[in-house]
Amino acid sequence: GGNLKKIVCGGAPIRPEIGKFFDSVGMNLINGYGITECSPLVSVNRDYFNDFNTTGVKLPCIEIKIDLSDDEDNVNEGFGEICVKGDTVMLGYYKNPEETARVIKDGWFHTGDYGILNEIDQLLITGRKKNLIILNNGKNIYPEEIENYIMSIPYVTEVVVYALKDKAGNENALCAEAFLNEEKLTEMKVTNPLEKLKQDIGAACRSLPSYKQIQKIVLRSIEFDKTTSKKIKRSSVSG
Repeated sequence: GGNLKKIVCGGAPIRPEIGKFFDSVGMNLINGYGITECSPLVSVNRDYFNDFNTTGVKLPCIEIKIDLSDDEDNVNEGFGEICVKGDTVMLGYYKNPEETARVIKDGWFHTGDYGILNEIDQLLITGRKKNLIILNNGKNIYPEEIENYIMSIPYVTEVVVYALKDKAGNENALCAEAFLNEEKLTEMKVTNPLEKLKQDIGAACRSLPSYKQIQKIVLRSIEFDKTTSKKIKRSSVSG
């Protein structure tokens, strides 16, 4: 206590209230965004210009643009794929020209991450391209966006949002699968966790449009399987 001054966070989004908590106890929590192919830092908050809702502003040696070409549903919101150009961007994948050509177009590296630049050029991450859900009504959904709302519920430890499919394989609704904190539930004197979670998810996601509302909830008895970097293996979650 009293010696730790700063924490640098990356690899996954942080909820704004967590940043505010650390700030309130005198620890500066700096959030950033990077990817290996960009050596790896792309954007980062600053001690004197810190916004817990964003991953900060770009490095001075690179350019960032948001590509909206394959995401017509969210053009008006400004969401699109984050593209980076600059001296820190890789030349290509070793002995893999096909994959290099897929991700580097006209000098821009397409990260596979989706985001938006706000009015003062701070970068907000909204989701991962490969995780994109496309409902049978044509609506595009980034599950990470909804997961961030659900993670604001104090007793939710982990959650994955995925699409429910009909018999034809069409994605037609959303399911939230969650692992809960039993100690927190006991502390809150919750006797019916499923019903409580339904109510709290409804409240947390109230501002979202109808097609982003959760239709089904699954409770887990164990944590999700994770990679060696402690990221949830989405491929192991049933859809």
